[in-house]
Formats: sequence, structure tokens, C-alpha cells
Amino acid sequence: MDVVSISSVASIVGVIGVGFSVLKEKIKHAEEMGQIKQQIRSLEARMTEQAGHVMGIRGVLETSNTDIRNDISQIQQSIVRLEASITQIINSVTERR
Repeated sequence: MDVVSISSVASIVGVIGVGFSVLKEKIKHAEEMGQIKQQIRSLEARMTEQAGHVMGIRGVLETSNTDIRNDISQIQQSIVRLEASITQIINSVTERR
């Protein structure tokens, strides 16, 4: 073989080697992208689950808030009735004197 043939074969082998290196890197990056996509799906699932929990807690808090407002309203109504009764008692005692 002459020098040109040897250099041509060496160039072809070099190009094939570079091609394999590029292919190897593409495969590596594809695997990494697959892992990243799986992590994203996992995080999205966790986020959806946690959002559901938050909405459940929010519903409980809103119900509790409504219950507290109803209780306060009942207490206010009781105070008004007590004030009216006390006023009647005071008026009754005042009239007897």
C-alpha cells in the first residue's frame, strides 16, 4: 500500500470513530432526556396530588370559617336577647320604686 492509501484508510477509520463517538453521545443524551422527562412526570404527579390535598384543606377551612361565623351570629343574637331581658328587668325594678 502506498502512503495515500494508508492515509485514506486512516481518515476513513477516523471518520467512522468520530461517527461512533457522536452516536454514543446522542444515545447518552437521549437516556438523560428520558430520565429528565420521567422526573418531570413524577413531579407533576406529586404537584397534582398536593394540589388536591390543598383544595381539601381549603374546603375544610371554609367550612370551619362558615361554622364559626354561624356561631358568632348566634352569640350576637343571644346577647341582643339578654340585653332586652336586662332592660325589661331594670325597667320593672325602676317602676316599682
